[in-house]
Amino acid sequence: MATDENPAFLGPAPIEAMARHIHEAVGPSGPNRDYLINLAQALRELNVEDAHIFALEAQLGRL
Repeated sequence: MATDENPAFLGPAPIEAMARHIHEAVGPSGPNRDYLINLAQALRELNVEDAHIFALEAQLGRL
């Protein structure tokens, strides 16, 4: 979980801003958008509903 000490911390923001931030971010393991897409898929495979993750994933698809 990111905190405000992290330079990449976005804080409270609209889902569109969060998705754009994720879409553009790249870390040591690769693009953050790939991490989010893989996370959403894993949650579906586990039959776990996470409205926030799925909303971010949907918004990424619009970028």
